[in-house]
Amino acid sequence: MRIRSLMACMAVVAVAAGASASSAAAATFSFDSPVVGEVINDCTGEAFWIDGTAHYKVTDNSTLAGVKSHIEMNLTGVTGTTATGVRYVMSQQSSDTQHADFDPFGSAQITLEQTINLTRQAESGALLTGDDFRLHSVAHLTVTNGVTTAEKTDLRADCR
Repeated sequence: MRIRSLMACMAVVAVAAGASASSAAAATFSFDSPVVGEVINDCTGEAFWIDGTAHYKVTDNSTLAGVKSHIEMNLTGVTGTTATGVRYVMSQQSSDTQHADFDPFGSAQITLEQTINLTRQAESGALLTGDDFRLHSVAHLTVTNGVTTAEKTDLRADCR
Protein backbone atom coordinates (compact mmCIF):
# COMPACT_ATOMS: atom_id res chain seq x y z
CA MET A 1 0.00 0.00 0.00
CA ARG A 2 1.30 3.44 -0.69
CA ILE A 3 2.36 4.72 2.72
CA ARG A 4 3.05 8.19 1.35
CA SER A 5 -0.53 8.68 0.17
CA LEU A 6 -1.93 7.48 3.49
CA MET A 7 0.47 9.73 5.40
CA ALA A 8 -0.51 12.67 3.21
CA CYS A 9 -4.18 12.05 4.02
CA MET A 10 -3.40 11.88 7.72
CA ALA A 11 -1.47 15.17 7.45
CA VAL A 12 -4.50 16.81 5.82
CA VAL A 13 -6.66 15.48 8.64
CA ALA A 14 -4.27 16.81 11.30
CA VAL A 15 -4.12 20.28 9.72
CA ALA A 16 -7.90 20.40 9.37
CA ALA A 17 -8.38 19.29 12.97
CA GLY A 18 -5.96 21.93 14.21
CA ALA A 19 -7.59 24.65 12.12
CA SER A 20 -10.74 24.50 14.22
CA ALA A 21 -8.92 24.49 17.58
CA SER A 22 -10.21 27.94 18.50
CA SER A 23 -13.81 27.00 17.83
CA ALA A 24 -16.12 25.75 20.60
CA ALA A 25 -18.45 23.88 18.22
CA ALA A 26 -17.69 20.40 16.95
CA ALA A 27 -16.68 20.27 13.32
CA THR A 28 -17.21 17.07 11.34
CA PHE A 29 -16.19 16.48 7.76
CA SER A 30 -15.65 13.51 5.51
CA PHE A 31 -13.56 12.90 2.43
CA ASP A 32 -12.45 10.04 0.18
CA SER A 33 -9.01 9.14 -1.08
CA PRO A 34 -7.92 6.56 -3.65
CA VAL A 35 -5.87 3.64 -2.31
CA VAL A 36 -3.52 1.83 -4.69
CA GLY A 37 -0.33 -0.14 -4.19
CA GLU A 38 1.24 -3.50 -3.69
CA VAL A 39 0.29 -5.64 -0.68
CA ILE A 40 1.84 -8.92 0.46
CA ASN A 41 -0.21 -11.57 2.26
CA ASP A 42 2.04 -12.74 5.11
CA CYS A 43 0.16 -16.06 5.23
CA THR A 44 0.87 -17.10 1.63
CA GLY A 45 3.70 -14.80 0.54
CA GLU A 46 1.56 -13.75 -2.43
CA ALA A 47 1.92 -10.19 -3.69
CA PHE A 48 -0.96 -8.37 -5.34
CA TRP A 49 -1.83 -4.85 -6.47
CA ILE A 50 -4.82 -3.23 -4.72
CA ASP A 51 -7.16 -0.55 -5.96
CA GLY A 52 -10.07 1.03 -4.05
CA THR A 53 -11.18 3.91 -1.86
CA ALA A 54 -10.47 5.05 1.69
CA HIS A 55 -13.30 6.94 3.43
CA TYR A 56 -12.31 9.35 6.21
CA LYS A 57 -14.52 10.95 8.84
CA VAL A 58 -12.97 13.58 11.10
CA THR A 59 -14.63 15.11 14.15
CA ASP A 60 -12.89 17.91 16.01
CA ASN A 61 -14.25 19.54 19.16
CA SER A 62 -11.09 21.37 20.23
CA THR A 63 -11.08 24.62 22.17
CA LEU A 64 -8.42 26.88 23.62
CA ALA A 65 -8.58 24.65 26.73
CA GLY A 66 -7.83 21.37 24.97
CA VAL A 67 -8.08 18.95 22.08
CA LYS A 68 -10.89 16.48 21.47
CA SER A 69 -10.74 14.75 18.12
CA HIS A 70 -11.76 11.52 16.46
CA ILE A 71 -10.62 10.22 13.08
CA GLU A 72 -12.08 7.14 11.39
CA MET A 73 -10.89 5.50 8.18
CA ASN A 74 -12.54 2.63 6.33
CA LEU A 75 -11.51 0.94 3.11
CA THR A 76 -14.27 -0.04 0.71
CA GLY A 77 -14.23 -1.77 -2.63
CA VAL A 78 -10.55 -2.59 -2.28
CA THR A 79 -9.66 -5.62 -4.37
CA GLY A 80 -6.61 -7.07 -6.00
CA THR A 81 -5.43 -9.99 -8.11
CA THR A 82 -2.13 -11.87 -8.00
CA ALA A 83 -0.04 -12.59 -11.08
CA THR A 84 -1.50 -16.13 -11.05
CA GLY A 85 -5.09 -14.84 -11.03
CA VAL A 86 -5.99 -15.30 -7.34
CA ARG A 87 -8.45 -12.59 -6.24
CA TYR A 88 -8.21 -10.79 -2.88
CA VAL A 89 -10.62 -8.51 -1.03
CA MET A 90 -9.09 -6.14 1.51
CA SER A 91 -10.90 -4.35 4.31
CA GLN A 92 -9.48 -2.02 6.92
CA GLN A 93 -10.95 0.05 9.72
CA SER A 94 -8.89 2.55 11.72
CA SER A 95 -9.91 4.73 14.63
CA ASP A 96 -7.90 7.48 16.36
CA THR A 97 -9.39 9.23 19.43
CA GLN A 98 -7.52 11.98 21.30
CA HIS A 99 -8.40 14.08 24.33
CA ALA A 100 -5.85 16.44 25.89
CA ASP A 101 -5.76 19.54 28.09
CA PHE A 102 -3.52 22.47 27.13
CA ASP A 103 -1.88 22.41 30.54
CA PRO A 104 1.68 21.15 31.14
CA PHE A 105 0.38 18.92 33.94
CA GLY A 106 -2.99 18.27 32.37
CA SER A 107 -4.60 15.05 31.34
CA ALA A 108 -4.45 13.29 28.01
CA GLN A 109 -5.91 10.14 26.49
CA ILE A 110 -5.04 8.66 23.14
CA THR A 111 -6.48 5.46 21.67
CA LEU A 112 -5.55 4.05 18.28
CA GLU A 113 -7.22 0.92 16.92
CA GLN A 114 -6.85 -0.76 13.54
CA THR A 115 -8.13 -3.95 11.92
CA ILE A 116 -6.94 -5.23 8.53
CA ASN A 117 -8.35 -8.24 6.68
CA LEU A 118 -6.86 -9.75 3.52
CA THR A 119 -9.32 -12.38 2.30
CA ARG A 120 -8.12 -14.76 -0.39
CA GLN A 121 -11.01 -15.73 -2.65
CA ALA A 122 -9.59 -19.02 -3.97
CA GLU A 123 -9.11 -21.41 -1.06
CA SER A 124 -6.37 -23.87 -1.97
CA GLY A 125 -6.46 -26.01 1.20
CA ALA A 126 -2.69 -26.41 0.88
CA LEU A 127 -1.90 -24.26 3.91
CA LEU A 128 -2.43 -25.75 7.35
CA THR A 129 -2.52 -22.28 8.94
CA GLY A 130 -5.03 -20.72 6.55
CA ASP A 131 -4.58 -18.28 3.71
CA ASP A 132 -6.56 -15.23 4.97
CA PHE A 133 -4.47 -12.67 6.89
CA ARG A 134 -5.96 -10.82 9.89
CA LEU A 135 -4.23 -8.02 11.84
CA HIS A 136 -5.68 -6.21 14.83
CA SER A 137 -3.79 -3.57 16.81
CA VAL A 138 -4.73 -1.38 19.77
CA ALA A 139 -2.62 1.25 21.48
CA HIS A 140 -3.83 3.33 24.43
CA LEU A 141 -2.16 5.90 26.67
CA THR A 142 -3.61 7.85 29.61
CA VAL A 143 -1.67 10.66 31.31
CA THR A 144 -3.01 12.30 34.47
CA ASN A 145 -1.25 15.32 36.02
CA GLY A 146 1.77 14.66 33.81
CA VAL A 147 2.11 11.02 34.94
CA THR A 148 1.34 7.98 32.78
CA THR A 149 -1.45 6.12 34.56
CA ALA A 150 -2.41 3.61 31.88
CA GLU A 151 -0.70 2.24 28.83
CA LYS A 152 -1.62 -0.69 26.64
CA THR A 153 -0.51 -2.08 23.32
CA ASP A 154 -1.90 -5.20 21.72
CA LEU A 155 -0.91 -6.53 18.31
CA ARG A 156 -2.44 -9.74 16.95
CA ALA A 157 -1.76 -11.20 13.54
CA ASP A 158 -2.97 -14.58 12.37
CA CYS A 159 -3.74 -16.71 9.35
CA ARG A 160 -7.23 -18.18 9.08
